[in-house]
Amino acid sequence: MRLEQKNRRSCILLLAALAVLIGVVIWMALGGVSSQSLGDDVKADFQAPAPRPVGRPGG
Repeated sequence: MRLEQKNRRSCILLLAALAVLIGVVIWMALGGVSSQSLGDDVKADFQAPAPRPVGRPGG
């Protein structure tokens, strides 16, 4: 492989890696992955009414 082709290929790979890095930095600056997900919503479990006690007189 000629030296010019090797340099061109290395330059293209370097530019592609740099573009990916810049993209990740911009994506993270704009919010990235949300820290809250549907699995984090545990308050929904505590809002259900409590069950009535069983076998309690007068209830």
